[in-house]
Amino acid sequence: MNFKIFPALVLAAAVTLSAPVGLQAQSDDPAAERIPIMRSNGMVLRAAPRASGDEAIAAAQTFVDNFAALPALFEDPAFPGNTQPAAWDNFDAFVGIFDEARQGAEAALAAAQAGDMNGYSAGIQTVAATCSACHGPYRRQ
Repeated sequence: MNFKIFPALVLAAAVTLSAPVGLQAQSDDPAAERIPIMRSNGMVLRAAPRASGDEAIAAAQTFVDNFAALPALFEDPAFPGNTQPAAWDNFDAFVGIFDEARQGAEAALAAAQAGDMNGYSAGIQTVAATCSACHGPYRRQ
């Protein structure tokens, strides 16, 4: 296999698999709906720093869609899944992390569409930082 194209293949697969995630109808278990979105974010984030052109646009759009969908999936503390109670104790700060991630993704998307790879990279770095900021205090290990 040509390993130079491997990151592009991973990104393409992640974006393809995640495309309908943000558009799913809510089920009776929002914790179950969060899992594929978070996995999608992780898969896309692995390849996104090396993406360019249409792949960068697709990666950033996936993040925009996913981070826009996530807050509603955490509204009911009766479905904690892997989420610590601290998320609901400080819900505004918790969902603020998703908002910050979405804003970083929107900046990355606008930059990728404009061909500004430095701006795209900065937006992706914001997304990556928010993942760590959230998983540390709010995710059960």
